[in-house]
Amino acid sequence: MVAGLLTPDLANPEQGAGGIGQSPWLPWLVGGLAVGCGLPPSLQPPLLPLFTGLVWLSAAPLLILAARRHCCPGGQRLLLCLLAMVSGMMAVGGERALPSPSFIEAEATVGRVLYVGHGTGFMAHIDHQHLAHQRPLFVRANQPLNLRSADRIFVRGRLSHEPGLHGGLRPVLIAVKVERILAREDGARGFAWQAIESLGPHRDLGAALLLGEGRPQARDAFHQAGLLHLLAVSGLHLGLALVMFAYLMRLIGLGWGTRQILLILAALGYAWLVGLSLPTQRAAIMTVAVVIYGLSWRNAHRLGPLSLAVLVLLLLDPNQAREVGFQLSALAVFGILTIGLDMVAWRRRVLPLRPWPLDRPSWRGLLYLGNGALDGLAVGLAATLAISPITAGNFGEVTPLSPVISVIAGPFLMLTLAAGLPLLFLQGLIPQGPWGGLVILVDLGLAGLVRVAEAAPDWLHGSLVRVSPPPLATWLLWYGMFMPLRGRWSLFLPLFPTLAVGIWLWAAFG
Repeated sequence: MVAGLLTPDLANPEQGAGGIGQSPWLPWLVGGLAVGCGLPPSLQPPLLPLFTGLVWLSAAPLLILAARRHCCPGGQRLLLCLLAMVSGMMAVGGERALPSPSFIEAEATVGRVLYVGHGTGFMAHIDHQHLAHQRPLFVRANQPLNLRSADRIFVRGRLSHEPGLHGGLRPVLIAVKVERILAREDGARGFAWQAIESLGPHRDLGAALLLGEGRPQARDAFHQAGLLHLLAVSGLHLGLALVMFAYLMRLIGLGWGTRQILLILAALGYAWLVGLSLPTQRAAIMTVAVVIYGLSWRNAHRLGPLSLAVLVLLLLDPNQAREVGFQLSALAVFGILTIGLDMVAWRRRVLPLRPWPLDRPSWRGLLYLGNGALDGLAVGLAATLAISPITAGNFGEVTPLSPVISVIAGPFLMLTLAAGLPLLFLQGLIPQGPWGGLVILVDLGLAGLVRVAEAAPDWLHGSLVRVSPPPLATWLLWYGMFMPLRGRWSLFLPLFPTLAVGIWLWAAFG
C-alpha cells in the first residue's frame, strides 16, 4: 500500500518483470545471500571455507564469461545466486566464531516481560556498545521484579548460550543485579505512555498495537484467531500509518517530492516512537528503499525495494537471517509483491466492481469498501502462503483463515491507528488538551479487535491448525508457486495440483 502512494510503477499490479537495468539481478543476489545466511548449521556443507573457495573458483569465471558474451541470462542469475549463497554461509560462519563477552554490566531498555513469579524473564535491548549486535536479549533473574516495558534499567550478569532453533545457540543473560534507573513515564517517550494510561480496560492491547510494548491479556485469543501478527508493531502498522499520512498530505496539496521527504521523516519518527525495535527498523528501511526507487524515476522491478532493504539489513547483521521475525516479515512482503499483486490484478479484471450503472456517492463508498476488502483478502492470502512453511517449521502450526479474519479485524485496526497515533503526538504537545474524543475512538477500535479475536474461532473453525514440520522437498516445491512460469517452465504447471494434494494431506494428517 505504501508503494502505491510513493511510486506508481510499484503500485501497478500489471507491471512486468522488467526492472533494474532490464535485468532483475538484485533479487537473485539478495535471495541467495539471505538463504546462505539463514541456512541452519545442520544443512551447511562440511569444510565450509574449502567448499566456498571451490564454488567461487568454478562459478565466478563462468559468470564473467556469460556476462561478457551476453548469453544465458537465466544461468547468470543462478550463478550469482549460488555465489551469494555460499558467501552468506561464510558470513554467518565467521560471526559464530567471534567470542562473546562472558560478563555484562550495562544499561538497557526493558522489552517484553515474559513472566514474573519465582523469578523474572524479560527481553531487553542492551546498549549497543556492550554487544556485537543490537538485538533483544533474553534476561533471566532469580527474583520477582516490578518491571514494565520501556523502563530503563541497569543490569549486571553473566552471558551464556542455550540451545536454540535448528541447532543454533540463543544468548541468555543470567542477571545477578537489575535496578530500574528511569521509569518509562519519565523517559523521552513518556508523553506516549501517558496517553496510553488514559485508555480504557484494553490499554495493554493499545500499548502493544501503538508502541509495540507489553504482553496484552488477550494475546492467547489473538493467537487462536490467527491475528498474532497484529500485536507486533511491524511493517503492517507502519504501512497503514504512512498510507493515512500520505493521504492527508495529498488532501493538503503538498508536492510529490515534498511528500516523499516527509514520508521518510514520518517513518523514522514512528520507528523512534515505538523504541526502534528490529521489526520497525526493517519496516523503516523498507520505506526508505521504496522512496529511493520512487525518486529514481525508473520502472523498477517489483522486488527491487524489498531486495534493497534486505541487502542493507544483512550487511548490517548477517545473523538476522536466522531470526524468525526477519524471515516472516521478508517472506510476507515477498508473497505480497509476487502472487499477491498478481491476484489483485486478476481480481480487477474478473470482478472490477465499477460504479456504473449506480453512480451515486453511497454506491461508490460501498464499492470502495468492497474493493478494499477483496484486495486485502488477496494480499493477506499471499502473505499467509509465503510464511506458512516458516510458521509450520518453527511453531508447528499454520493459520489458513488468517486472511479472512484479518479483513474482518481490519477496520478496527485502522480506527485504532487513525485515532491512536494522533492521540500520542497531541498528548505530547498539549498534555491537558481536549482529546477525550480520540480516547473514545481508540477504545472502540480496541474493543472491536478483542471481540473479533475472541469470536473468530467460533465463527470459523480451523483458524489455527497444528501440523508437523514440512520436509525440505515441500519447502522447495512450495516456493515454486511464487516463481513466474513462462515458456518451457510452464511444463511444470502439473506439479502444483500434486503439491496442493500433498499440502492438504500434510495439514490434515501431519
